[in-house]
Amino acid sequence: PELDLPAGATTEIDLPWPGDLSYTADQELHVTLHFEAAADTPWCEAGHEVAWEQFEIQDPELLADEREVEEQPETTPVEFGMTAQRIAVTAGNVRVHVDQIEAVIDRITIDDKPVLGAGPQLHLWRATTDNDGIRGWTGQDWKPMGQWLKAGLDQLQCTNKSVDLRPLDDGSVMLAFEHTWVGSDPEKTITHEQTVRIYGDGEIVFHNAVNVPEGLPSLPRVGVTLETPAGFEDLAWFGRGPHETQIDRLAGAPVGVYSGSVDEQYVPYILPQENGNKTEVRWFALNNGEVGIRCQFGWEGWAKDEPIGLLEFSAHHVTAADLFACTHTNEVADRRRPETIISIDARQRGAGTGSCGPQTLPKYCVEPGAYSFTYSIIPFVL
Repeated sequence: PELDLPAGATTEIDLPWPGDLSYTADQELHVTLHFEAAADTPWCEAGHEVAWEQFEIQDPELLADEREVEEQPETTPVEFGMTAQRIAVTAGNVRVHVDQIEAVIDRITIDDKPVLGAGPQLHLWRATTDNDGIRGWTGQDWKPMGQWLKAGLDQLQCTNKSVDLRPLDDGSVMLAFEHTWVGSDPEKTITHEQTVRIYGDGEIVFHNAVNVPEGLPSLPRVGVTLETPAGFEDLAWFGRGPHETQIDRLAGAPVGVYSGSVDEQYVPYILPQENGNKTEVRWFALNNGEVGIRCQFGWEGWAKDEPIGLLEFSAHHVTAADLFACTHTNEVADRRRPETIISIDARQRGAGTGSCGPQTLPKYCVEPGAYSFTYSIIPFVL
């Protein structure tokens, strides 16, 4: 409807509502209102969006009866093979490859085509923002960037690693990884326990427990990083968007399903820094036109019907270390990698206003302590 309302006034309007609109308990329903200029003005043309508002609908009367669960075809039993150096776990046409020496997943394939080239590893660093500290300036030691560099968060070293395989009674296979990391102080040990469960239908569930000891500074992030092979450029996600968001800077981004290329996610700040983050994400998917992965957030432990908090992610053709090494945005192209670098975070420090104002508010910081987060990866064929 067209509104003729003076500034500061209120009115009631009737909006059309689909009579057959319903949703199930495992779905979400959002209504977004868009407000556009009704006529040309000196500062915008008719149709220019001047505001929007979004509401999540939680109405028990709209809940549909649960859909009948289709009988699932029998899944191929999960199989595994081991040598002194390698582990291979096979679930149908999905295979997880593990380097036992380094205790890491180094490849995941579907139909023998790789969808992941390097498995998840602990990720606490970010390419510092201007608000974290000004690179190249003196007097930055007291800022977050200075504290992070002093603690060696940009150069963590793995001091111990192990992997253990255990077949489970339900036919799935569990891989338990343990890594310990240290920065500049060897007495402050960071632990990362990653339990990976491979199901017969090819779904791979990752549960992470990270413990950061007291005495380390407030962190840039707590999460993992992984990468796909070259060619995985098509990206889609369900969360805040379409532009980048952070936990203290997301109110201007509606929840929705968005898509674009990985290259399009890069934000060219003059000084290269953390960028392109996505918040309140339910899932994201990447593909190369033949095969891909869907990363699903919201499973707790091993029970697929127990929702948990939403996560954050980003996808780029550069690492955090690549960005931090650059001093001007034109240098980033020289460091572009063919692989897609993915960051999945339980939590990343907010933006704050520290370059010219207060630091990030405490409720948006990432303090030392215990963190746990879970996600699943589902390889697929297009």
